[in-house]
Amino acid sequence: MIDIDFHHWPIRIKVITIALVTSIAVLSLASLAFVVSEFVAKRESMVASTATLARVLGVDASATLVFRDPVTAEEILFTLSTEKTVAFAKILNADGSIFATYKSTNQNHQELLSELEENTDHWFMSEDIYNNQTRYRFHENHLNLLHEIRFNDKRLGYIDIKQDLTVLRSSTHRQIIIAGVVLIFAFFLAYLLAARLQRLITTPINLLTSSMHEVSKSGDYSIRAKSVSDDELGILTQGFNTMLHQIQSRDQKLATTLRELQIAKDEAEAANLAKSQFLATMSHEIRTPMNGVLGMTELLLNTELDERQKRFATTAHSAGRSLLTIINDILDFSKIEAGKTELLNKPFNLNNLLEEVIQLLGGQARDKGLDLIAYCPQSLPQQLSGDDQRIRQILVNLIGNAIKFTHHGEVIVRVLPWIKSSASITLRFEIEDSGIGISQTMKQHIFDVFSQADSSTSRRFGGTGLGLAISKQLAQLMGGEIGLESEPDKGSLFWFTASFGLAEQADADKPVVHVVSSRQRLLLVEGNRRIGDVLSQSLKDLGYIVKTAIDGNEALEELRQTASKGKPIEIIITERFLSDMAGMALVKEIRQSPSLGSPQLIMLNSQVMASNISPLQNSGIGACLVKPVRLSELNETIQRMVDQPRHPADQKERDKSSESHTLNNQYPDLIFNESPRLLVAEDNLVNQAVIDEMLRSFNCEVTLAANGKETLSLLKSHKFDLVFMDINMPEMDGFQATRSIRDNEHESKHIKIIALTANVLEGDQEKCLEAGMDDYLGKPVTRNSLARILRKWLSQEPQPKSPHTDHSVLNNGNAFVEEVAPLRQQINNKARLNQNSDNPEIRSRMIEIYRETSSNLIHLISDAIESGNTENLDGAVHGLESSSAAFGAEEIQTLCSTLGIQGRESNLDATRDTVKTLKAAHARLMNELRQDSD
Repeated sequence: MIDIDFHHWPIRIKVITIALVTSIAVLSLASLAFVVSEFVAKRESMVASTATLARVLGVDASATLVFRDPVTAEEILFTLSTEKTVAFAKILNADGSIFATYKSTNQNHQELLSELEENTDHWFMSEDIYNNQTRYRFHENHLNLLHEIRFNDKRLGYIDIKQDLTVLRSSTHRQIIIAGVVLIFAFFLAYLLAARLQRLITTPINLLTSSMHEVSKSGDYSIRAKSVSDDELGILTQGFNTMLHQIQSRDQKLATTLRELQIAKDEAEAANLAKSQFLATMSHEIRTPMNGVLGMTELLLNTELDERQKRFATTAHSAGRSLLTIINDILDFSKIEAGKTELLNKPFNLNNLLEEVIQLLGGQARDKGLDLIAYCPQSLPQQLSGDDQRIRQILVNLIGNAIKFTHHGEVIVRVLPWIKSSASITLRFEIEDSGIGISQTMKQHIFDVFSQADSSTSRRFGGTGLGLAISKQLAQLMGGEIGLESEPDKGSLFWFTASFGLAEQADADKPVVHVVSSRQRLLLVEGNRRIGDVLSQSLKDLGYIVKTAIDGNEALEELRQTASKGKPIEIIITERFLSDMAGMALVKEIRQSPSLGSPQLIMLNSQVMASNISPLQNSGIGACLVKPVRLSELNETIQRMVDQPRHPADQKERDKSSESHTLNNQYPDLIFNESPRLLVAEDNLVNQAVIDEMLRSFNCEVTLAANGKETLSLLKSHKFDLVFMDINMPEMDGFQATRSIRDNEHESKHIKIIALTANVLEGDQEKCLEAGMDDYLGKPVTRNSLARILRKWLSQEPQPKSPHTDHSVLNNGNAFVEEVAPLRQQINNKARLNQNSDNPEIRSRMIEIYRETSSNLIHLISDAIESGNTENLDGAVHGLESSSAAFGAEEIQTLCSTLGIQGRESNLDATRDTVKTLKAAHARLMNELRQDSD
């Protein structure tokens, strides 16, 4: 079918077409009405004349019916031969039998007569009534009329006349042909008139169009269109000329406005650059003292403290981490709002990601007595491509909120397939809790900025109200959405979707779980039925045959049933504390009942410590795992127990291996046989002391350098396994030092350099990598972040530098990848790592360092003010502010901030007054530190 686009026709064709269509439509309608009316009139005339003829014949034939004279009746009918249109007629008795007939001898009626002979149904009752005695019906090719013959109101019979319609059709056809000829002549006449008269409309429009094209092409708004009429088109032309005049007059104003806008744009860009520089500076200024605060409190928690001191230190550490979380949320939200957030696209393992998040938040769940578990079907693709750090950020945010607002019960994380194609997949992540729930009213605003469930939420649970807003924006950036299903006091289910590519090559890390080839029979004893169902399904996905029980008695009954069927349970996984009996009582009952078989046992515990693992293993438990249990760790433990022999000697060796595997601290792969040699380039002495103590707790040999020149000198005379390079240092910064190292190592071994800085803005990571550094570690530094770096660069085979460097450690400035385990667990882990951390001399050494550096810096500040050297003043103030923040010396920190502003404004008179106040505050602090040391 031809698609005619009327809107793109020239206006001349449109006018002619409209005139022709209108004329032909009207003429066609008139012709049709004429032909139809003529046809109807002739039909009515035919019925009237035939009825009259039948009435006359009926009167004549009435006597023949009375006297039963059919011969005379046929003679009467024969008079119809004079009617050329009558083909057949007959007189019928009152009962419908034929009395007399007439057939036309006209050759034109023979075909009709043949059809009438075949149709023997001569009697009919038509709905078409001409009068009380006459009925008629039009057939395809003839008119059938039936008239009653009466005498003295008595029906004697009927006269039936069939009249040929050929003449009527011929007349109608002739009229149609005449109407068609008239339409054709009218069409050509209308075309000639329309083609002539359309110029009255198209000429002024063409002139206007020509002027418009000329103005558009040349940009000359002084051109005016010619007006040739005073009608609406003339008014349109005048309006067009007026518009050109207005544009011409405004053109100069627009040029002036554009110049002003350009100036404003330049000023806005300068302001934005200043804002970015301010944000970068403030980020560095805040994170540098925060590094000292968190590092010192972390080290302080490793020393001998009484309960009161430990509570103070724990509170300070927790408050510092909360402050860092708020800072990170604000910076992260600002980057997203400014459109500066770019998603990474790198391969990662889905199971690895989930287990890392669960391990990260497991301490929080254990501390509140909650069960935490994740379920990811093994049928899902595990090797994906996308921004795993942003997925981790959303998961930690949502799971952390679920733990925070849940007082008892469980938090369950599920990953479900949503939409899949040949090259990508969309996953749905669900976080379900049994917490306090959210009302219908607050659900509408829960993802808004700075929004929380009610006004008391921030006071009761903390938080800024930015986490969910950031999660929503990140989900949308990844092509998904986020939502919530919740009722008050019935828990909540947060969900979000995200799209990923399917990685062509497997991630460098091996998959965390492997489907087993042999189907071992397991019994899972879990008091929380929902947690048991999830863990059971995960084990079934791996190929195990799993039975479940919620308490000890149910477990014993299940063991008896399976043993009686000849299919005994091979491995039992049980909680340590059950509702009806202790896990140890269950173990004892199993060991004392030989009929139950000899299943191996795995104990799940909320907190397994070195002091209580030996009694558990001596009782016949093969392995002890900490909840929330990692599926990969549980799978490996089961396979190790299945593969190892059960002879006493081998059992003893396995128990020893299991104990080492279970009780090893949270950094089991960082117990080096030979101490790695590390070089730390850091100008701040307090920060030096913090990172030095942390690295030594990993049994590392540490050398310190204060600037880039010292670093280069040490690298020439010594060999180091790893270099931590601060970015901002005097004399030679970290970028310059790194470039110098790279320029001189063409033939020597590649030196692994880790950037160490508080800058976390977009592009800082790339700058470090472009400068030649291998990785990036943000401040404040924690043992978790250091452990990741050491694990990546020292406990594996050396990895070649790649533009796709793993960014898992690049965001440790973000709270979502920091250590969030309970402080009590941190203390225990660190005590097992390095007993020297309990040395009481550490704090004294830190205090002594601060005494010396702060006193020297105050002298430098005074000298810089007297000499008017603002550059030296700024450097000394920055150093004192950073060091003082590590000791919580807020007064000195505030004075340093004020002094820095006054110095940059060259307000030296004001600085002298501030220095006096600063010296007095410093003296008070020194006295407090001296008393604390004594």
